[in-house]
Amino acid sequence: MKQVKLLPLLDHVPGHLFLFNCIMKKLIDQINKVLINWDPIGVGADIAETEYIDYIPQIIKNATDESQLMVYLEQMLLNDMGLSYNKRNLVQYKTMQTVCTEIIHICKSVDFKKL
Repeated sequence: MKQVKLLPLLDHVPGHLFLFNCIMKKLIDQINKVLINWDPIGVGADIAETEYIDYIPQIIKNATDESQLMVYLEQMLLNDMGLSYNKRNLVQYKTMQTVCTEIIHICKSVDFKKL
């Protein structure tokens, strides 16, 4: 699978590392909120705050393309979480699509060129 670098501007950030870290923390927090609200395992908000955090780096890497992110989220559900997912199930598909759209919107809202 081709790795897409979401943050190609890291080379231009050395003098603004603190600001970059703050922006990344905000990005991670916003994506985590989406995952907490989705809560595919159904662990509840308190546990969900930390349950899905390890998936966020790969989510960010795949958030440059909607179909790529959908595939990653599907694989995350099936392989990592051991859940069932059927993209032919309209409710499951629409939920996944909404999560995907929200995450991509969050990632696109970060403008690293301003750093």
